[in-house]
Amino acid sequence: FNKKSIKMLQRIAQLFSYYLDLEQIAYRDSLTGLYNRQFLYKYFEEFPENDGALFFLDLDGFKRVNDVLGHDTGDLVLREVAHRLEHIVQQQHGFAVRLGGDEFIINMPARKSAEDIRKLAELILSRLSTWDTQIEELHLSVSIGIVTYTSSENEDLKVLLKKADNALYRAKANG
Repeated sequence: FNKKSIKMLQRIAQLFSYYLDLEQIAYRDSLTGLYNRQFLYKYFEEFPENDGALFFLDLDGFKRVNDVLGHDTGDLVLREVAHRLEHIVQQQHGFAVRLGGDEFIINMPARKSAEDIRKLAELILSRLSTWDTQIEELHLSVSIGIVTYTSSENEDLKVLLKKADNALYRAKANG
């Protein structure tokens, strides 16, 4: 390689690095590092043939964490939730998304039995119900709405999210 070729390869490597940075910005939540809404929509566009389940999560009592302990503590809680969700989905071959605020989605892109879905929901509830004393005193917990999908139904992601959101609010109403 001559100096000109080396310089060109360095520029190509730098451009690729910029591309990776842009992709990170486009598809990751800046606070938690989880995937974001844009990634979720892209995934469903690219893999419409998948079956699976969406778990719509909302942190109950999170506003109180921000109000009582401050937004810095709230951000720490959101990052910890993201860390716990990442650990769960890595074991289950899914992925986690932060929709915004204190709302999260777990997508499990494989057909699961009702029993497997129930066990996963119980695991999520368990992992997101145990906090240190200060957070525990504020009664931070999670509610989950779950919807399954199949490629044969070919439902739009917006419809699936609406169904999962409705299931979430039924779960909240039932305690």
